[in-house]
Amino acid sequence: MKYVGVDIGTTRTKAVVYDAERRRVTAEAARPTPVEHTGDGPVRDAAAVVRTVADAVAEAVRDLDGPPPAAVSLASLSEEIVLVGADGSPLLPVLTWYNPLGREYADHPAGPGADALPADADPSFSVFTLRWLAEHRPRQLKETERVTGLAGFVAGQLAGHRPGELTMDWSHASRTGWFDVPTGTWITPAVEWAGAHGGVLPRLVRPGTAVGALAADVSERCGLPAGIPVVSAGHDHFCGAYGCGIRQPGESFVSAGTSEAHLILTDTPPVPDPAGPRTDIGRFVDGELFYVHRNLPSGHLYQHWLRLLGLTDQDRLHELMAAGPPGSDGVRCLITSDGPPSADFLHVGIGTDRITLMRALSEGLAMASREVSRSLRAATGRRPTRSVAAGVPTRQPLWRELRAATTAGELLTVDQPESAALGAALLAQRALTGRADSPVRRHPVPAPEADKAAAYQRLIASYDRLLRSEAS
Repeated sequence: MKYVGVDIGTTRTKAVVYDAERRRVTAEAARPTPVEHTGDGPVRDAAAVVRTVADAVAEAVRDLDGPPPAAVSLASLSEEIVLVGADGSPLLPVLTWYNPLGREYADHPAGPGADALPADADPSFSVFTLRWLAEHRPRQLKETERVTGLAGFVAGQLAGHRPGELTMDWSHASRTGWFDVPTGTWITPAVEWAGAHGGVLPRLVRPGTAVGALAADVSERCGLPAGIPVVSAGHDHFCGAYGCGIRQPGESFVSAGTSEAHLILTDTPPVPDPAGPRTDIGRFVDGELFYVHRNLPSGHLYQHWLRLLGLTDQDRLHELMAAGPPGSDGVRCLITSDGPPSADFLHVGIGTDRITLMRALSEGLAMASREVSRSLRAATGRRPTRSVAAGVPTRQPLWRELRAATTAGELLTVDQPESAALGAALLAQRALTGRADSPVRRHPVPAPEADKAAAYQRLIASYDRLLRSEAS
C-alpha cells in the first residue's frame, strides 16, 4: 500500500508518498507555507494553509502508478492555534509560533489558574498566545466554538468536520500549555487562565489516529479518493524522529532546520529540574513513550546573520568556512535561546572577516547544541550512546565535523530530507496495519582526525570557561 505524509512546516509544506512494497518514498512535492507580515507580526491564513496542503498532495500523487494511496496523514508545527467559529471558519489570522505577541505573559504568569501551567512553560506555547487573544481580541474569542491547532484545523477541513468534531492529538497538545502529559488530559484551569473555557477545547486523540475520512469536496483537489482515512500524526520534529527509526527509550534525535529540535525518549514522564535549563516534556508520536525536548533557533539565527552580512552564495560560504581552522581565529559566539534568540560575538578584531564570523557562529551553535544535550541527559538520567540527526544542515561537511566533535557518543545522519513527512506516512501505515516500517538508512559521521580533534577539545574547554564565567 501507499501512504501520503504531509509536514506543515514553518516555511515549507512538504508532501511525500511512501510505498510500503518498495519500502521507500516514491514521490514528493513542496509549497511555501503561507505567512503574512502584518501589524500584529507574522500570521497565517488557516484556510490558505489547507489549500497549500491540498495542492502539495495533488502534485505528489499526480504521476503515481498502480493503486492510489490508502491514507493521508498530517504532521505539523504545534503551537499555532486556530479560533474556529460556529460555521467552521477561522475567526482570525493565526499568530505564528515565533510571533512575539503573548510571550510577555510567559515571564511571570499570575492570577487564578496560573499555578496549573506547566512549570517553566516555553514562551511559544499556545496558552500564552490565547491569553494575548483574550485581552486583545475578546469579541472573536467570545464567538469561538472551538480552539484547535493548525494541524487539527487542516485535518478537520480535509475530513469535512463540524467544529464539535475537531480533534487534537497528544503530541500537538503537549505544546499547548493546557495539557497534562502524564495523564493525557486537558488542564481546564490553564485554559481558563488564558481567558477561555474548557468547552472550546477539541477532542483529544492518540497520535497516529485516523480522525475522519477524506471529504468528497476536497478529494478532487487533493487528487486522492474520497473516503480514505485522514490521520493526525503529530508534531513535525517528533514525526521526523519516528521516520528516522527513533522508537526506543534512551534514543536521541536532532532535527535541524529553521529551528533545531533535540529530544531523548523515555518510557516514564520525566520531571524537569526547576533549577535547570528550560526543558519541555510531552507524549511521543507513537502514543506510548514520552520525550524531553529543547529547541534551538539555529536556522533562524544562521539565516539572520547571512542577511546581515550580505552572504548569498552559500555553497561557496560553506567551502570557505570548512577550509578555516577550528577556533575561528579566537572569535567566540555565545548563543542565547531563552527569550529572544541572540548570537553574541566576542574577540572580534579589526581584521575579522565575514567568513570567520559565520564560522564562529557555526561553532557557537554546535556548543549550544552540546549544552542542550547535556540538559536533556540530566532530565532523563540517560546517556545515549548514539544520536541521530536529520535535516538540510546535516548535508554540510562543516556541520557534520562540528557536531561529531561536540556530540557525546556516536553521531549518525540520515539521507531522507523530508523525515517529518515520511514519519507521518509511516504513522498512517501503523494506523491502518498495526505496524510501521523503518526504511531509513543511518550513516555514521567519522570523528575529526587527531589534530583537529585536539583543536576542538581546546575549543570546547574555551567555551566551557566562557559559560562558567557567564553563569557567575
